[in-house]
Amino acid sequence: MNIWENKKKTLLGSLKAITMVVRDLDSVVHAYADVLGIGPWKVYKFNKGKCKMLFPDRKTVSRNFILASCTRPEVELRLIQPAEGTEDVFSQFLVSHGNGIHHIAFAQNSKGINKAVEIFNKLGDSALCKIILEGEEFLLMNAMRSMGYNILLEDENISFDVPAVTFPSDGLFSDSGLIKRIRQVCCGIDEIQSRIQHCADNLGMTPWVCVHLTEECLTNIETGSTDPGNDFDCGLYDGFPVQIEYTAPRVGGNFHSDYLAKHGVQLHHIAVETDNYRKIVSRMTEIGEKLLCANYVDSTEISVFIDTRKTLGCFLQVCEKCSGKGGKITEVTTYPPENS
Repeated sequence: MNIWENKKKTLLGSLKAITMVVRDLDSVVHAYADVLGIGPWKVYKFNKGKCKMLFPDRKTVSRNFILASCTRPEVELRLIQPAEGTEDVFSQFLVSHGNGIHHIAFAQNSKGINKAVEIFNKLGDSALCKIILEGEEFLLMNAMRSMGYNILLEDENISFDVPAVTFPSDGLFSDSGLIKRIRQVCCGIDEIQSRIQHCADNLGMTPWVCVHLTEECLTNIETGSTDPGNDFDCGLYDGFPVQIEYTAPRVGGNFHSDYLAKHGVQLHHIAVETDNYRKIVSRMTEIGEKLLCANYVDSTEISVFIDTRKTLGCFLQVCEKCSGKGGKITEVTTYPPENS
């Protein structure tokens, strides 16, 4: 049995992929492979005749776009470079937000997909469009009301026969063990509780662990002092091989709150585990990416945030185990409550 198999069945099925929309797919693929050792990648090119988007108003758009895919044990990473313009959902996102995480893909059978769509419609969410690639159908849902981000629903047995280019061409690359695991995908939101209740009560995603992160919980690695301006609510669901996290800043003046103020509720970053965070920070800063913060968290972990939107398509959180440094997290609850 795959050790990353879902721990609990939810209405959504299995978490299949995290998808980012980027302006320059070739450079992003190179960064994942060359800087982080994540690969190999399959790169597909779809022309207008092979890709259609059907919108609820019956409008149909045929578009060129490039898709890159890297399948890891815990999750598949996907990159999409849309054609120029604003005729489709991917290019519209790129114009509005720049490089970023566009959606999370979930896979199950057709009966389960129909049931999920029915529930989402009752919650006030709706379909953005149906995407047809090589005759296979994917349903892109605007689940902002219930989940705070877009989701893609696809059949668990879906496949298409399209020529692909592999990068690196020999399938080999250095530092393939630098990233031990893609641990989380995080959505930045303005309020935690209602989102968690939606996911738990309507989608079967339980339980959630909720923590209040204050500056007393975080110690700046360089200065050894608490990091002012940190005050967050975090909600974590551990039922998929990759955890889903919500982060809601209680105060302004930090990169979480700044991004939320500019872009609204959005998928924000992926978190990875490593045994050498300094190597990742060094490589990212050498190519011009900005280190946002580096803290000891809860006396158990080093947590580093880097603005890697240009090179990786999203913000990156780098996590490494440690011991005995940083303050303790004291405010921890669960939803539903443990005794309910």
